[in-house]
Amino acid sequence: MLEDQMKRGGYPTPDDVIRAGIASVELHGAFEPGELDRLLAEGEADVAAGHLHDGEAFFRQLDESSAARRQGRTP
Repeated sequence: MLEDQMKRGGYPTPDDVIRAGIASVELHGAFEPGELDRLLAEGEADVAAGHLHDGEAFFRQLDESSAARRQGRTP
C-alpha cells in the first residue's frame, strides 16, 4: 500500500506518505486536539512491545469476511 502511494503520489519515502496522511487527517478535523498524538504513541508502544500484525494478512481476511457477508455466509 505504501509503495502504491509512493508511486501514485510521487512520495520519495514511506515516511512522506504517512506524514501526508496525518496532515490530511488533521486538516479535516477527524480527531480531537491531542487525540492523534495519543493514538500514535499507543501504536509506537505496541510496536516497541512487539505487538505487530501482518497488514496484508489483515486486509486479506477483511476482504474474505466482507465477501462472505455479501454472499450471505458467516465468515
